Amino acid sequence: MSPPFIPRVKENQSITKYFKEEKDIVTSDSSSFVSAQENIDSDADIDSEEVAKILGPHLQKWRAERIAKEKWLIGIDDCEDGELQRIKEHFGAGYEEWKARRMVDIAQLRIGKGIEPDWPHGKKKGKEKKRPRDKMLRDPLVGRKAMELRKKKAFFGYTYRRPKPVYLAGSLGRSRRNGISRPTILPIAHEGASASVSTAL
Repeated sequence: MSPPFIPRVKENQSITKYFKEEKDIVTSDSSSFVSAQENIDSDADIDSEEVAKILGPHLQKWRAERIAKEKWLIGIDDCEDGELQRIKEHFGAGYEEWKARRMVDIAQLRIGKGIEPDWPHGKKKGKEKKRPRDKMLRDPLVGRKAMELRKKKAFFGYTYRRPKPVYLAGSLGRSRRNGISRPTILPIAHEGASASVSTAL
């Protein structure tokens, strides 16, 4: 039986995309960084050993992002990283208190100018779209057509018939939802028993 669709490969066309390693397709550097980042508390210390263990090779990237965010929140995003360090040393223990007041002032200033006051890079995007594992679906020329064919033919020849409910004799048509009838207890009267019952009543 021949397949419904055979892709045409041109003479000089590269077909290496069909033979990429699965690990390269399914995972990526950025997605592993995002997943590692989710395991870290937002207030974690930059120099924490625990953070270094969780992030591993992504530690430098995370530190750079944290510093960039802090600089943006206090309105010195156009300054060097050393300027932030100098401010921290200047205020010492009172830095966090000063930072909180400064963040409120900067946010109000941005709102007045019509700028979004929240950190622009902090908005969580949806999960990164992973490339399909199927080689045919990865092909940019025929992938869409192949998917449409599969959707049309996926349940070809498949029919579903609801089973007919089974009733036992004397069940008076009562059945369970799954179609199996429930046995009914029918009263059986003996001649002597019925006489004793009637006299007792």
